[in-house]
Amino acid sequence: MQRWAIVIMLFLGALFNLPTTWSKHTPKIVEAVVIDAGSSHTSALLYRWSSDLISGTGLVQEMEQIYLDTPVTSFAGDPGNLTTFMQDLINDMKDWGSTSSDIPIYVGATAGMRILQESKPEDVDEILEVIERVIKNSRFEVGDVAILSGSDESLYSWLSVNVLSRAIPASPKGSSGNEQIETAGALDMGGGSLEVAFNCVDGCDQAHTLDVFNQTFTVWPSMASCYGIREAMGRYTALTIYQAFKRGENLTGVDIHNPCANEHSQLRDKWLGDFSTIKSNIFTNNCTKIIDAEFSDWLVSIPDGLEFHFHDSYDEHKCDQVLEPLTNFSACREIFGQECLNPSGLSLPNDTFYGFSSFYHSFRKPLNLEKSTDYATAMHKIKEVCQEPQSCDTCSKTDCFEVSYVFKILTDGLSFNKDTFGHLQFVDEIKGSQVSWTLGYATMRSQEPLDESRNITLISQCFFPWMILICVMCILFHLTYCFLPLCSLC
Repeated sequence: MQRWAIVIMLFLGALFNLPTTWSKHTPKIVEAVVIDAGSSHTSALLYRWSSDLISGTGLVQEMEQIYLDTPVTSFAGDPGNLTTFMQDLINDMKDWGSTSSDIPIYVGATAGMRILQESKPEDVDEILEVIERVIKNSRFEVGDVAILSGSDESLYSWLSVNVLSRAIPASPKGSSGNEQIETAGALDMGGGSLEVAFNCVDGCDQAHTLDVFNQTFTVWPSMASCYGIREAMGRYTALTIYQAFKRGENLTGVDIHNPCANEHSQLRDKWLGDFSTIKSNIFTNNCTKIIDAEFSDWLVSIPDGLEFHFHDSYDEHKCDQVLEPLTNFSACREIFGQECLNPSGLSLPNDTFYGFSSFYHSFRKPLNLEKSTDYATAMHKIKEVCQEPQSCDTCSKTDCFEVSYVFKILTDGLSFNKDTFGHLQFVDEIKGSQVSWTLGYATMRSQEPLDESRNITLISQCFFPWMILICVMCILFHLTYCFLPLCSLC
């Protein structure tokens, strides 16, 4: 009897000690939520990876996603409704098939918050404080709540497209290093800004070093604030008013020509809405602040509630004239003084570039293009959208402006021409995963030391049920031998 008791005790002791030993070598399921607090939307994505890293970096996979059209900046000065909005968002995550109850939430605010910070920093501080407080009071943990710099947003976007397209992780084809890896560039146009990033193998000024999957990449990131599609539409509207003012037109008594609109398309865009017509809605931040003293004095003299009236009639030449200051650095500086794209400062490599966000939703979709197209086809489609009567039930009033502006940025701003336009791929997803900076962000977070208390190990899912079964069998075995009358061991 004593011998069996000792054997069972030793066996159980070893059994209960195995999880500690095995867990050191057993991959863990690591999860994190990344919230994109964008300029025109708010999205939450659940990412998962194994703690069995690939050369020090996790291969991150998107598991769940929630997308809302409402940006957190719309709650500036309204903490009560922001609290409700964030609580509802987090409550919607309860149906996610997550493996842990204490997943960290990382919040990255982008161009909308960067622009708001310039004019109302106190509102930005309040928004971030409310978001952090709501997360603290939820079942989730606070990872980080911060405003991303434009450079970081560009870097994360570049990493996202190259991880999703399987360009990395990869082994170099030669012995000279990562310059042998064929990576793609990233073009991200949101509502507030434009981001460009590519791997620079020949040396670039102000390039950033990115260490991932035990490889070092020299990535050149660029961000142009006010060049997102929503802020650009505000600038375009301001320019139509300003140019009419310079022509001496009576702006309060006549319709202002809107040359980047098809008069036959009158539907309101579900995301962008319509061209603003109220003074206080047009000249609302630094993106639409015009430095001309005479014009500024005139703006001050008219009431904030003044409504401008526009006449929609597409004119290719005049449309291009209004858009010209947005890609002409000198003209932009003369009118706005700041936040101007400098095409001469951009020298893009002859690589494939993935264009996503507004490059997809405001260009490829309205033009009904394939993922990749040529220069001539794009121009032909733009004229169709802007000139011809539309039988399309979903065509909106702003479609002509959107496609004209994006094409202007691609050609005059980023120098894609007839020979290189085909290198562009306009995408919303790659291999079933949403393309955004968030996956790149999660990939970099995967390099951080693992919090053992935060994640569920695979052994907890597979080993412990077997351990319980074996324990029960041992007890039954012991009782059987102790209580059978014919057993010689008792």
